Amino acid sequence: MKKNFIFILIVIFPAMFAAVFNFDFENYDVTVKNDYQIFEMDETLFNQVSGEPMLPIKPVYIIIPFGCDVSEINSTVKTQTLSGDYKIYPVQPQLPIDQTDNQDFYFSNIYRKDDWYPQKSFRKIGVQRKNGVDILILQLYPFQYNPHTKKILHNENIRLEIDFKHNPLLEEKQKRKLLNNEKLTELFSKNGFENYEALFTYFDKSENYKSSRTSLVSSDDPYDYIIITDSSLETEWNDLISQKESFGLNVNLYTTDDIFSNYSGYDNPDKIRNFIIDAYETWSGTEHPLMWVFIGGDSDVVTARSVKCYGYWSGSWHSATYYTDWYYAGLDGDWDNDGDRNFGEGDDSQKPDDFPSSWILGTNGEEADFFADVYVGRAFLENSAEIENWLNKTISYENLSSPNDYLRTITLVGQYLGYGAYGGTAQDEIALFFPDFDQTRLYQMNGTYSKSNVVSAINNGTNIVSHLGHSSSSRVFSMYDGDVDTLLTNTDYCLIVTQGCSTCRYYAQDCIGESFLEKEHGAFAFVGNTHYGFYSSYKDQGSSQIIEREFVDAMINEGKPSLGMALADSKSDLAALIGAVGSLRWVMLDNSLFGDPHISLHLDVKNVSAAQTADNEITVTFEDSPGSGSENPANYSVFERDDESSTIPVTSCDTNGNEIILSLSENLRAGIPYNLKIENVGGLLNPTVRAIEVLSNIVELSITVPTTWTPSESPYYIYEDLIIRSNLTIEAGTVLKFNANKGVVIYDDGWLKAI
Repeated sequence: MKKNFIFILIVIFPAMFAAVFNFDFENYDVTVKNDYQIFEMDETLFNQVSGEPMLPIKPVYIIIPFGCDVSEINSTVKTQTLSGDYKIYPVQPQLPIDQTDNQDFYFSNIYRKDDWYPQKSFRKIGVQRKNGVDILILQLYPFQYNPHTKKILHNENIRLEIDFKHNPLLEEKQKRKLLNNEKLTELFSKNGFENYEALFTYFDKSENYKSSRTSLVSSDDPYDYIIITDSSLETEWNDLISQKESFGLNVNLYTTDDIFSNYSGYDNPDKIRNFIIDAYETWSGTEHPLMWVFIGGDSDVVTARSVKCYGYWSGSWHSATYYTDWYYAGLDGDWDNDGDRNFGEGDDSQKPDDFPSSWILGTNGEEADFFADVYVGRAFLENSAEIENWLNKTISYENLSSPNDYLRTITLVGQYLGYGAYGGTAQDEIALFFPDFDQTRLYQMNGTYSKSNVVSAINNGTNIVSHLGHSSSSRVFSMYDGDVDTLLTNTDYCLIVTQGCSTCRYYAQDCIGESFLEKEHGAFAFVGNTHYGFYSSYKDQGSSQIIEREFVDAMINEGKPSLGMALADSKSDLAALIGAVGSLRWVMLDNSLFGDPHISLHLDVKNVSAAQTADNEITVTFEDSPGSGSENPANYSVFERDDESSTIPVTSCDTNGNEIILSLSENLRAGIPYNLKIENVGGLLNPTVRAIEVLSNIVELSITVPTTWTPSESPYYIYEDLIIRSNLTIEAGTVLKFNANKGVVIYDDGWLKAI
């Protein structure tokens, strides 16, 4: 998909101007599932509304110039009707990850209409504000479908002309939340805005307010990082304060007693949020604007906000009230526009056709704010011993500075979900973000998943554990609270990210996410859900998977290694798709961080790498100059990844700048993954183990996107069972070689074609 942006000043009268945006949607693929067609296109996401046609959507985020409203949006579309008839696959309801029910095939009322779906080439979702900057949210539709005539409109080019009108009443509200130019640049770069240049209209507009609502905060004494706890735990966080101050942050602690006595509100969460808003606005124009909010304690110490959400699965509509700390991050609006005390509801005007008419949503528009102004984390801890355990792990991880091999490892855990879906194929998608990491895949679909294997992976040291499988408030990876206490012995601490249900369900009970933080061993941070996670039977399009994908993308590709910032980015990147109801909105509100929001994941894993450059030759590349001992062949050993006893001796070493070229006593076997162990070399952890990038084209990950295998890239070595969940085309003359006892598994949404 190609796009371009033209910022045009149209002299109608001084208070109005326009911007023009062009989007090209030329290239696409069509796949077949159960005799239905599915159109796929790069840089788009699928519609998430159950029962509606599964068509690509392009989310668009446009910065509205300072002090302006959007007065009108017009589109010019280059379109054609595709030849032939089409049956477009309907979005099937996602299931909570604690359920395995098979579902009846579901169509919404859209399929009974003789009309284009969507009716227009674009849709205005709304306007939200981030750090004082207003953002227009749109959906663009490369395709429109008429279920009655079975015809498809292909919108090859969509040209938007957006008219902006100056509104002086907005300026004061925006100024109160605007940050300095440097902070705005930091937060808005790499965020996918179509007109990043419009951010400059907000520069130099921030003001350092001297007044606040109460004496509890003052612009003369600003803080980047605040801790909210109660008086009984007040003195337990001193080590955290010192740790954050060592990173140059201004840090202060506030008790709920002080907050409740100084701020009014509908209830205690409202009072806490009003305090955070006051602190944010008072300090926004200073050199230390509020960025990080850490909640120290469980729901009895600092109460979370209850929100209400709706979703469709297993043949009926469901609703639930659950709790979220996101209320303390998105600070615009009051989250209850219609005053019904059901917080965080969607826009009633955007609910699906078949939503129950007796259920009324937010009647004055979108209630929840999905663009964070501050970044929030919570440590669900209750006493000094639990706090000490968590702080030891957090500070130990954050202070790691020397090379440490475990930091370049990720453990991917996938269980059977039900309805023909396996967590392993979704985890293969997450694995693609970490090509430089050593990957341990523990999948039920290939027999490597078990509680003991997960325990071993954590105890052996892993930087990240990523999980998609069934869980509850009391268990994850088949581990319970007692297992965390008695089975884990690791002193190399990890981040755990799970898509499972209720692992962070901390209100009125303890939860398994808490166990991994409060024990001596385990994790320094835990990302999970306070209520349901959701999976999809189509490929890996579950809402929880989509959010984890965006979370990882923020850390790896968008320069946001801070956990709190990355989690916030995962929500804002998907704001255009959240919808008034449904599984994506559900997970957006319940996906939470247990841990320090400021801490960054260590991603510095490229200090040394290894690649096969000839049949019996390995080139070792050092990020810096090779250290002492790097020219000694005895300090290197090459072995099969899955059989460490199969060592191949290194006979000689040659130096070429930052490279050491190793000659081996025998050739590497084609189609086998190999590792290199480096010992007694200056500047590296002893020992250091690296996966060797071999010359063989080894296939271990699932096929999750349309893929073509060609003779020029063959032979393809199938090392694990080949899981096909998309289209795999094999051209004539292509050679495939299978490892012993390995085969091909094709899901109902995948196909294999030889040509």
